[in-house]
Amino acid sequence: MGKKSIKYLKKVYSGVVEGEELTEIILPEDAKEAENIVGTVCFVNLRKREITHGQVVVSGTIGGTAVYSDEQRLNSSIRFSQNFELTARLEEIPENAECTAEVEIVRSELKRINPRKLLVRIILCAKVEVYRSVTAQPCPEMPEGEKIHYKTRSATVFLPAEIRYKPFNISDSNELPQDLDENAEILYATAEFRTDEVKLISHKALVKGEVCFNVVVDCDAKKRAIVWKLPFSQLVELEEAEETGDCRVDLRVKDISAELTAGKIEVNVVAETGVLLFKEESFDYVEDVYSNAYDMKTEREEISAIKFIGAREDVIPVETTVEPPFGTDSVIDAGVRIAEVNCAERDGVMQENIAMDLRLLCGGEDGNILIFKRFIASAPVNCDTGDCFVTACAGELSVTMNAEGVLEIRFEVKCEYKTVQHETIRFVSTAEIKKDCPISTENDPSVVLKRVSGDVSIWTLAKQYHTTVERICSANEIETDSIHTDGKMLYIPKE
Repeated sequence: MGKKSIKYLKKVYSGVVEGEELTEIILPEDAKEAENIVGTVCFVNLRKREITHGQVVVSGTIGGTAVYSDEQRLNSSIRFSQNFELTARLEEIPENAECTAEVEIVRSELKRINPRKLLVRIILCAKVEVYRSVTAQPCPEMPEGEKIHYKTRSATVFLPAEIRYKPFNISDSNELPQDLDENAEILYATAEFRTDEVKLISHKALVKGEVCFNVVVDCDAKKRAIVWKLPFSQLVELEEAEETGDCRVDLRVKDISAELTAGKIEVNVVAETGVLLFKEESFDYVEDVYSNAYDMKTEREEISAIKFIGAREDVIPVETTVEPPFGTDSVIDAGVRIAEVNCAERDGVMQENIAMDLRLLCGGEDGNILIFKRFIASAPVNCDTGDCFVTACAGELSVTMNAEGVLEIRFEVKCEYKTVQHETIRFVSTAEIKKDCPISTENDPSVVLKRVSGDVSIWTLAKQYHTTVERICSANEIETDSIHTDGKMLYIPKE
């Protein structure tokens, strides 16, 4: 029997950790006093994920822009930034464990404490997974002789094999619009990554896509969003990569800075590419073993694996209308974030539901800034099965104001579906004959006549009555033990 060791990452923890961060903002002495709250534009940068002292620690920076108005209802803004740390405590963390984490802002609130002090409350959510390295031998050496019988099967599955993170920098510049001078002030800057292609080449993962820069500037009460895109490609070194593998890629902004220099907006992004590699494995495994002569001591292990059985892409058009806050005369900036993607059965049909958070930064009368947020959901889209990996990415937004002052918003959501089939493979990892426990068959009948139900295999009958599959098949003129035996009367001869 051929021996093959399988090395893979076994998921030992998966959970969600929520946290609350409070940031006090003290207005500068030369700033106008805050009489009314307008809102916030927030971002989160994940800097580090690590396993230490029995817990998973996820840390980074949250920040953004707080907007308020004075007694003349003129808006002002102030930037803020603060470090955060979320922890997930585990009962037991194995050695050489690795983890993945994704952090997002669930909700943000801006409150007025007094005319010179504001309080920002941000609710964070981190999705954490912990893996440990496992080496399994699903087809070990079986004991010789002593009337040993074992059943093997073959499997071809995908197993998580490796986690790799690669930091990188992207810098770019864009001309400042002519109607804004060099005295303009940057309110905030964001960068969003979109992955268009992932290829496994030898021991590398090639990730291609584009990054969208979004910088909002303020100059003499004129607010303007400057948006541009830049293609990128990253090559992540892997140890286990093969052309038959698959992977999950996560692009994360760790830090971003923007400044105005000689009429140009200079942006520098510190980012990170995360790759969770799934490697295709083909192997034989021992499904069951028994002896007709002695009892046996066996140990079993489990492998949780998946099969990718299909993939497709879809583009979903989304159209919605929004009644903006009173006094809106223009839209400075607009963005949409995919909040949740899930599949659910409705009227016997599997449907995909996409939940999104829409954010609008509107220009108001007298140069005011109006921040507006809304939750929207696309119409349900039929999908092949609920057992699939779905990734969604929102495209560019088109925002127009009609004659009634209502904002008409259009954009597309690009979805990628990878239909999977989950498998739990249970195999015999060790088998030992207990020679102090012989099996006595002297009082057993030489032949048993038994009516077989559909969930009982011939292998099970052979094991139960201390005989062999071959003898049962021969006595009943059956060629294989996979034949349908439900309701049949079988002769079970003694070995």
